[in-house]
Amino acid sequence: MPNFSSPDKVQSVLDTMLNAEVARADNRALLNRFFNGAPPWTKDEARENRIIFNLNDKSGCVLLHSARAQYENALMKQGVFFRLFPSDAPPDKQKDWAAFVTLAMNKPVMNSNAFYHTQDSVFGGVCLHGVGAKIWWDESDWRPRFMGVQDILIPTDTELTMDNLTYFAVRRRMRPGELFKHTFAKNEKNIDQGWNLKIVRKLLDEYKNLNQNPQNADWSTMPERMIELYKQNQNYYDGDSAPVIWLWDFFHREEDAPKPGWYRKILLDKGCVPSSISDEETPNPFIYKSRRVFARDLSNIIHFQFGDGNNVPPFMYHSIRSLAFLTYELLWTLNRLRCQWTQHVFEQMLTLFRIQDPADRSRLDKIYMQSPWGIIPEGLAFVPAAERYTVDANLVTGLRQEYEDLVGEATSSYTQRIDSGTSKERTKFEVQAMLQQISALMASLLSRAYRQEHYAYQEIARRFFLKDSQDFDVKKFRQKCLQADIPEKWLDIDRWEVEVEQKLGGGNRMLELAEAAHLMEHVNQFEPDSQQEVKHDFVLAVTNNPKKAMRLVPLEQKSGGNDAEHDAELAFGALLQGSPVRMKEGLNHIDQVETLLKLMQGQLGLIARTGGVGTPKELIGMHLAALYTQQHIAVIAQDPAEKARVKAYGDMLGRIMNEVKAMEQRQQEATTKGNGERGVSPEAQAKIAGEVIKAKAKANIQTASAAQRRRHRDLDFAAEQHRRNLETIADINREHARSLAEHRTDAIKRFEQL
Repeated sequence: MPNFSSPDKVQSVLDTMLNAEVARADNRALLNRFFNGAPPWTKDEARENRIIFNLNDKSGCVLLHSARAQYENALMKQGVFFRLFPSDAPPDKQKDWAAFVTLAMNKPVMNSNAFYHTQDSVFGGVCLHGVGAKIWWDESDWRPRFMGVQDILIPTDTELTMDNLTYFAVRRRMRPGELFKHTFAKNEKNIDQGWNLKIVRKLLDEYKNLNQNPQNADWSTMPERMIELYKQNQNYYDGDSAPVIWLWDFFHREEDAPKPGWYRKILLDKGCVPSSISDEETPNPFIYKSRRVFARDLSNIIHFQFGDGNNVPPFMYHSIRSLAFLTYELLWTLNRLRCQWTQHVFEQMLTLFRIQDPADRSRLDKIYMQSPWGIIPEGLAFVPAAERYTVDANLVTGLRQEYEDLVGEATSSYTQRIDSGTSKERTKFEVQAMLQQISALMASLLSRAYRQEHYAYQEIARRFFLKDSQDFDVKKFRQKCLQADIPEKWLDIDRWEVEVEQKLGGGNRMLELAEAAHLMEHVNQFEPDSQQEVKHDFVLAVTNNPKKAMRLVPLEQKSGGNDAEHDAELAFGALLQGSPVRMKEGLNHIDQVETLLKLMQGQLGLIARTGGVGTPKELIGMHLAALYTQQHIAVIAQDPAEKARVKAYGDMLGRIMNEVKAMEQRQQEATTKGNGERGVSPEAQAKIAGEVIKAKAKANIQTASAAQRRRHRDLDFAAEQHRRNLETIADINREHARSLAEHRTDAIKRFEQL
């Protein structure tokens, strides 16, 4: 592995990578020029070939804009960008925590104008050059910044997996005010020790003279004055008037270091190195050199979104073939054809004359062709159509159609082709077949896009969970989570799974509407919570407005609860009042158990906030609720497939009853101390115990009665089935006897006829 300890060695590697970029830069410039609207011929080419119509038909611009819109519609128009799920959280908390954290984390991301434009630039880079990159300059800021492919230096033969990438460089610009913020604007204890403050002072001296400074202060003689000067003129040094400082951020991986990971060094671009900081030994010294690991993994620094049309494995970074690359020659040739075709049409509209004597060219000026008559001087004659050169229109039209078909085939995965109106109306079957074809094409394209975006959102989520982050949004997010009673130990990315939210149709509006309509036809077959999501997706597909869809059909809004949940809520209210409740059959026992467990936990939380002792009535109610819950768990336990669920419910109920026992013990301790106001007398204790015993006995009787009723129903069902079987056998025997008698009668009749 190369040694990057000195600036000269880093600069040498930078020069090597820059030299390799020369040819690649020329190719990128061709694509940039054409797809940004430049004409197909240069001015010199048009003048030499006497080309009058040298126009870009903007077909390439429209194509890339449509492709970019496809990405945006697929990845930026969802109700949320990504979801989080705590896979190993307590079962009763998983759903609530997932919903809360997902919305709390997505809100600042979706409301960020900077993030939207970063994503838009990434999609544009993918369509134009096949690479869209975003980088995190700060170790805690969740917002990535877009970097163009022209400003990223990646070694040759780097695989798309980046497994063999050990170093890379990124060119960026920094204004003097920004450099000042990173160094002297901070408290001395908060300044990153990696900055070479001596070099930074000299560099800021170079830009100090951009502002009037009659005292001629500098960093060497009056550092305090210079700090005040930069503070007073912060807006100027951050503004457009101040020239930028071009830097190279050089990242390299050190596996053999005491702390393995990615380290960072910063050098000035060669053209920005002032003489004050250059010498013979180190012409371009480090202005920053990290003294600790900057990032553990590459994904903590930079993320790539690839749109690769390359078909030659292994797939390399510098072998990426973008949509623009795949269509450039076709569109360029088609554009030239249209220019030549247009020029020919205009030439055909010209009136041609034949001059007998070239010396009489001035006769052309004497032509008068105005109504009601026309005058042609002697010596001039019209050139008839039969003598004029005529291009074969069918040949031109056929060639144009051929190229347009080739472009359509090359871009069918990115854009939907619209019927020109010449085809017959499609049947429903044909429409469904076309939608399936579009879906298959888009699935190949966007499955990779969603997968690649997953890693970016995973890094954003990791940064939101950073405990010591100085980012305002991150601090606010963590505060909200703690206020929502999410334990701090769960604010850790390793405890959460990140999933990119995928939009119906993969960004294709026609396919999205078709899929949403199909789901709405069967919406009643889904669970209530799932119905809410189907309705939300339908509104989103129709309006294409995520905020309107969220207002009309909120994703996390409950549908009002089902009958089982409602019955459990009513039962719990009665149980808390000390009234036993009979278990109602025919409802979903799982929903009832989960609702009861949540209500019991909520009641314990209420008691804890009011002293943690509770009242004898509350104690009896909690015992009754536990017994009632156990009855439902016993019914669920009859299904062997629900063994894990039953165990989880039992463990949760056990933890709840441990809290109830602790509450009962606190009541007994209060009685022992003789606290008449808060204490419980022995008579009350005996009454509580008696009530609990009676409740348990009544619950056991109810359970036994319910089991007996089920056995009776089973016996009744078996008897009824036996009765029906006998009845069926009798019917069969009667039918057989009747058929036999008829057969005999027919045989006798046939015999008599003989």
